[in-house]
Amino acid sequence: MKTFEQAAADAIRKWYRRITDDTSQEESFLNGFISGANFAQTWIPVEDELPDFDVEVLVKMEPFGFTVSKRELKGGRFTMEELGVKVTHWRPIEYK
Repeated sequence: MKTFEQAAADAIRKWYRRITDDTSQEESFLNGFISGANFAQTWIPVEDELPDFDVEVLVKMEPFGFTVSKRELKGGRFTMEELGVKVTHWRPIEYK
């Protein structure tokens, strides 16, 4: 199985070479793509920022695991916190 970086490099090369024979900027496109993908996978600490109310997000919890949860308007807490777990990080879910 290819690593993320290998798959990205293959995709960028295939796409880039369709539009030009000049490969001088190919590495820049690859680095930009990888940087954007890594940013999209970033977990946001709840101390830094909270999601909007009533929007499903993926959350990391202590002492265990991951799940989908919403931040409730009443009290501003995540629904999972009612079960005694602490939400430490979150990230958006992009539904397609």
